[in-house]
Amino acid sequence: MLDLIPKTFASSDQDAMFRAAKTWRLPYWDWAMKKPAWDPLNPDSPQNLGPPVDTNVPFLLTQKTVQVKTRTGATSVSNPLWRFVLPENKSEPDRQLFKAFGIGDISSDEGLKRYSACSATSRHPSTINPKNPNYKSHWVDGDELNWETISGELQRAKNRYSNTLPESVYRLFSSLRSRFEEFATEKWSEGQPPRTYASLEAVHGNVHVFTGGRGQMGEVAVAAFDPIFWLHHCNIDRLFAIWQDLYPEKYRTWLNESQDSTEFLAPFHKDAKGNYYDSVACSYQQKTLGYTYPELQWWLDKYKTKGVFDKQKYQSDIRKNVELKYSTTGKSALLLNQEIAVTHMSAMTKQNLAVENFPPPLIQLAEQTMKEPQKPTAVPPPASWDENDYVVNVVYDRSIKRFALGGNPYLIRVFLGDVPEGPPFYFTDTPTQIGFVYNFSGSETARGIGPEGCENCKNQRAEGGLSSGQLILTDYLVENIKKEEELRGMTLTSLSRNEVVAYLQKNLHWRISDVSSIPRFPTA
Repeated sequence: MLDLIPKTFASSDQDAMFRAAKTWRLPYWDWAMKKPAWDPLNPDSPQNLGPPVDTNVPFLLTQKTVQVKTRTGATSVSNPLWRFVLPENKSEPDRQLFKAFGIGDISSDEGLKRYSACSATSRHPSTINPKNPNYKSHWVDGDELNWETISGELQRAKNRYSNTLPESVYRLFSSLRSRFEEFATEKWSEGQPPRTYASLEAVHGNVHVFTGGRGQMGEVAVAAFDPIFWLHHCNIDRLFAIWQDLYPEKYRTWLNESQDSTEFLAPFHKDAKGNYYDSVACSYQQKTLGYTYPELQWWLDKYKTKGVFDKQKYQSDIRKNVELKYSTTGKSALLLNQEIAVTHMSAMTKQNLAVENFPPPLIQLAEQTMKEPQKPTAVPPPASWDENDYVVNVVYDRSIKRFALGGNPYLIRVFLGDVPEGPPFYFTDTPTQIGFVYNFSGSETARGIGPEGCENCKNQRAEGGLSSGQLILTDYLVENIKKEEELRGMTLTSLSRNEVVAYLQKNLHWRISDVSSIPRFPTA
């Protein structure tokens, strides 16, 4: 980067660019935090400055070109975050296709995914069929305008306001997770507490399919070619760093006692001799590499007591920030008690409404109380929902295991209400779909560092290990209660266990499909 500055920028801009380059780090994309509803055709529109309304892609990913400085002034160039394109090579045209770099094809029920024939990455391409007239532009060249599809997947159904993607992040930091493995991985263990079936690995995999579909981001072997991969994985690093600072003792216990912590992380080398990183070698590297995250500025004076760092203050502030940005279920549950809702929302500021994930009825209530201030009253106890919190836990058993279908990815989709007659099951068009568990896997031969494929994948398959995933139901149940929505002759009136169990027995359904939404197994 430093070498490029003299060749690229006017001499008057170079000092500023050198300073910027020395502090530049890969950016992260917080896909669970609210953002504005973008107006990409009008970059200067006030709409793009806020207020935040829902989860969304970064604005930069909506722009096919961007304005940059050069030696002769500003000019428009292709946005490198829009897609990755192999460099033009007129003398060796074959090197403008992925096959020249060892990228092969992957089979699926829909047909062969010809990644070898691609010259660029794509997100949610409409076809993989070479006979389709859109094949070259959508699959080979990655030209399809696709950011709206990603936003739709992140935001869920248009006629529903519940969105538990932020809550799934919030729950990762619960103190109920007593072990590092329960936070980090999908690996299921006998006796694992029901509330810990979700994991950072599982949320990470869901975002891969949200952003890629049948494109590169949805396939393990080729995902890292897409620039959005790096924004996503920087956020995974951020969430991991937050957990480390909340539970440093638990993480150190795992590092010191688990055999997994010293397994090689191939193909990532830590030196020129070809030695591989392991988890111990790459832990706590933020200070060494000179970066941190907004929530983790531990050196600030506000975290000191009598001039000394106060861990309790620091961790309390992290938890406060995580709760403000990501919690949804506790806020949705306010709708079950009007008195509590009025008291709570009357204390909210415009900043609270901009950052926190309140459902629309509570935002409307807050705006009303701002116009008509309420008399101060004693704050009633919070709505009782924690004892009646409902989730769908999924364990991949031996008939639907992680390496079924030759290791190719598939989804376990969950519906509250009628299931559409056929795919595709995009959230925007499927209001009864409340979520899925994504088996983000790849065939053994498509992964690894040599023709023999992924050794760790083969070991996991031989061990027959189980994986787990989780979907949050409570928010959707509260929404149905509030809307008095009738499903199959039943109208839910409370979160009481007997009523909810009967309701779910009649209305909760699942389907298993591959990424293209083709059904694969018997359903219920």
